[in-house]
Amino acid sequence: MSTAKRYNQEFSNKKYSFKEQVYAPLIYDGKVIEKSFLDFIVEEKVVVEIKKDTRFAKGHIDQVNRYLKATGLKLALLINFSKNDIVFKRLVNITIL
Repeated sequence: MSTAKRYNQEFSNKKYSFKEQVYAPLIYDGKVIEKSFLDFIVEEKVVVEIKKDTRFAKGHIDQVNRYLKATGLKLALLINFSKNDIVFKRLVNITIL
């Protein structure tokens, strides 16, 4: 079972409201310049993005910041599953503080 499917199952078991694979386009000058899908929005409050890599890359953090701006949400969790570890970062959308 994939990591995303496990999270889906866990959110369901805990009775959290969530959306999976949410469309979050990058818009510039009124035009969609990139079509993206974020992993989860939980309780209409938190973006959850799951990665499997050896470490967080700047691109991962930039991607989640774009998701925060696109959704207008304040908080995101970027979760990375590496071979030996699970690491997460909490990101805050400072444009809406």
